[in-house]
Amino acid sequence: MYLTSVTNLKLSKESFFIIDQMAYRAKALYNSSLYQINKEFKDAGTYLNYGLTDVLMKSLIDDKGNIVYASLPSALAQQTIKKLHKNFKSFFSLLKKKQDLSYDKDINTPRYLAPEDRKELIYTKSKTSQSFLFKNGFIWISVSEDLYIRGKRLKLCPIPKYLEGYAFSDIKQLEIKPSY
Repeated sequence: MYLTSVTNLKLSKESFFIIDQMAYRAKALYNSSLYQINKEFKDAGTYLNYGLTDVLMKSLIDDKGNIVYASLPSALAQQTIKKLHKNFKSFFSLLKKKQDLSYDKDINTPRYLAPEDRKELIYTKSKTSQSFLFKNGFIWISVSEDLYIRGKRLKLCPIPKYLEGYAFSDIKQLEIKPSY
């Protein structure tokens, strides 16, 4: 049984472009969400939880007149915001340990990603939605509609040989980490 496995993908130029654009959009959503959380804390002294951040980001318009959240499939957008809140949860946990004097290293709040950075794409599977599929020997992922005109799913890569014996229901999450 694999808990986690890593596969290096060799993508076509079209697939690379789509993944790169979506990773860029995920970074923009992450930074925008972080800005809103920091702004809420500075203005009101309260932490903007996941539910409120999710609702706020669904209506927030960027400087180009686009809704940042809508630039990604909703499952990816939700996972990007959840990742930010997971980072904050870790920060608060370390902060508490530091106050209890059981942790002595420096800690920082989650930081903004640089303009050239990309954010990982986290695909999940639940009872109500599937943002990735195993079909006909390939992994198919959902993509932003404006990036892929042939449909809502992109044929990412062949299913790795070490996963061939597993049922699709055994796979819970697929994460694409862009690296260059």
